[in-house]
Amino acid sequence: MNSSLKAVLFDLDGVLTNTVPLHYKANKMLAEDLGVSFDHEMNMKLQGRSRMDAIEALLKQKEESYSYEEKLKLGEQRNTYYQALIEDLSPEDLLPGVKDFLEQTRAADFKAVLTSSSTNARTVISNVGIKNYFDHIVDVHTISNRKPDPEIFLKGAEMAGVSPKECAGIEDSEAGIRALQSAGIFSVGVGEEQAAREADWFVDSTRELQVDALIQRFNERNG
Repeated sequence: MNSSLKAVLFDLDGVLTNTVPLHYKANKMLAEDLGVSFDHEMNMKLQGRSRMDAIEALLKQKEESYSYEEKLKLGEQRNTYYQALIEDLSPEDLLPGVKDFLEQTRAADFKAVLTSSSTNARTVISNVGIKNYFDHIVDVHTISNRKPDPEIFLKGAEMAGVSPKECAGIEDSEAGIRALQSAGIFSVGVGEEQAAREADWFVDSTRELQVDALIQRFNERNG
């Protein structure tokens, strides 16, 4: 099937592997240290956003003010909790159908780019056994703005050597979907978030991800 689709941009958390509960646990542990509340609804709102966004969300509940340096230390502590949690990740933690879809992406000769806001993305994909499927990984330390800003996806397209209109991006968070839409990239929404249902192609589960279906939907939107 002919198509102008050249590259697929992948979020990590909630798209390739379900590390969302681990982010929740890390945030919850820090919340307990601070003596503030943290629930699953807050965690969903923070998906796709930076570690500092999580710190700011927690500190809003505190009466005292914190310096930037203190916030950085809290972010480091939160990351220490998260790094301990991802040590036990294995290929069994891949979401259903993900490895097959990555195989199909490679067979179709599409570039595969990891566009995750996580500073631990390389460790995670290595632990779950899919690192070799990616042609490029956007290093979040090289971008200035986090999702919902489109910068990470525009950088991913640039690294793949294609235009944004030749890409499809797969996301599960509102911030990610908004970023794809701002970048003018064909968006694939996965999961339960309402914003995911507003993507160009929505699937309930990663089991539904198939390259032939992606190409068909991409072509339908791009004429």
